[in-house]
Amino acid sequence: MIKALGKTSKRNLPLNERGGKEGEPDKPEPVSTFIVIPYFPGDRGRPGSERPLPAGAISWLCPSIVVNGQAGGVFKRGEPTEVTVAVANWGAGTGAAPVQVSVWWVDPSTGFTDPTLFGQTVVAVPTGGQVFTSPIITGIVPQSAPQHVCLVARVSSPFDVPTGGAILPGIERHWAQHNLVEATSDSDGGFEYKIRLVNPFDHAMAFDVRAEPLDTKALRTLGETLQLKLVDVGRRTESLSLYLATGGKPLRRLPRASAEKLAAKMKWTTLDLHQVKLGPRESRQVKLAGKVPEGVGGGSAFAVEVRQSSGDHKRGTYYEGSVGLIVRVKG
Repeated sequence: MIKALGKTSKRNLPLNERGGKEGEPDKPEPVSTFIVIPYFPGDRGRPGSERPLPAGAISWLCPSIVVNGQAGGVFKRGEPTEVTVAVANWGAGTGAAPVQVSVWWVDPSTGFTDPTLFGQTVVAVPTGGQVFTSPIITGIVPQSAPQHVCLVARVSSPFDVPTGGAILPGIERHWAQHNLVEATSDSDGGFEYKIRLVNPFDHAMAFDVRAEPLDTKALRTLGETLQLKLVDVGRRTESLSLYLATGGKPLRRLPRASAEKLAAKMKWTTLDLHQVKLGPRESRQVKLAGKVPEGVGGGSAFAVEVRQSSGDHKRGTYYEGSVGLIVRVKG
């Protein structure tokens, strides 16, 4: 059912641009092999620099994961799906590193504990930071899967540090995800979608959860990636009325004073913050519901996201999982 096809290819895409800190764009990392799945041009995946991802990067839709020939591409259950993954090597070595590329699928969720293998392949990636694309991995997502699933990719090499532990796309450079779902509003402008909040760790944790529209920069990036015109509803958060609930009960909202303090510390724009405690590797289904903002016409589309986070950037303990939702407004 799953096989690797084709030869290694070097794609002439914007991701091939070299980057890094200003003034030293091509300086390698002080190790022989330093591989990364890039989220944006010049992305090296360095802790404290490009990880966690900077503002404007879309953690739930990495353009390096290409589905059926398109970043953000779609698939059909029960039919062969082609996936490639782009990878760069910012190490200081002189030879190409063998890199294993593995892809899994999983229900739409903010974290991952038990994904199903989709397929894997191997690609040789020289140093220098240029982006190379893996051979095509062809697999089939079964008919029994949800209508939309997430794809999560990992790259590893015997010459790089090991990638064991939790699955952390957007936090750890070896991981990336394609975690975008769709919903269509009803005749009254309502919409909803069920996702799962997940604790990927082996210990209980409390998480802050927020649902909000994409900011203008991320929305522009998403529209360009999907080749889709999206309405910016970022200034209409009150009429958007996003709502998170589990077991028919709303998630606990943080008091306004606590929400303001946390939002200021983390530089978040929304004050509509919730909190949930999850046991070790626990998964809990929640419903994201909302109303189409006034003035958004039929036939248009907009984007929102759910983010689940915990920890502190400065202490190096930060975790964040995310899911994106495209809402298509019924005409």
